[in-house]
Amino acid sequence: MDFHFPPALRRFKRKMAVIQPKDAGAIIAYASLNKHSRVVEIGAGNGFLTYYLANICREVYAYEVREDTFKLLKKNLKGFDNLHLINGDGVTFEEDNLDAVIVDIPNPWDIVSKAYDGLKSNGYFVAYIPNIEQVKKTYDEAKLLFDEVFVLQLPIVEWRIAENRTRPNNLQLFHTAFLLFARKAEGPSKNGEERDIE
Repeated sequence: MDFHFPPALRRFKRKMAVIQPKDAGAIIAYASLNKHSRVVEIGAGNGFLTYYLANICREVYAYEVREDTFKLLKKNLKGFDNLHLINGDGVTFEEDNLDAVIVDIPNPWDIVSKAYDGLKSNGYFVAYIPNIEQVKKTYDEAKLLFDEVFVLQLPIVEWRIAENRTRPNNLQLFHTAFLLFARKAEGPSKNGEERDIE
């Protein structure tokens, strides 16, 4: 089916599944990202989400561990002065005072605590998660630290428009991934530690 990628993304080389525009838009909107935002992305892949982030945010640190994919990432994303591409797993990233930490990795629960420490108050941890078992494990970890944790699934329905035959298309993009959002609030965390107040 036609995923209606914008022209800038159609030229991208790909080695794996990509984050669709519907999910990229939700990540940007729900995490409240803007021209002042500093973001870490772990598991940048082919760079589809990275492209949107680099066009919107003040500073983006994008990690990709696979060497072959990282080479494609560099080819796909040229000309961004605010984008830092790093060939590494990102699990020990050193950036702090972040507005968002966004991950697309097999074990997002393992980075919840690190993400929490790197975020400023009201910053978001966001996980792009294919399977519900991964969601549950990540959700349970996030609830230990973050005050607002929620999960979304965003099916998309495209319509066929024709005279007297307007209806949904037979093929639909129902499931790509679950999106988990966790916001770091102000004041003491749930474990009693004092948060940084911005």
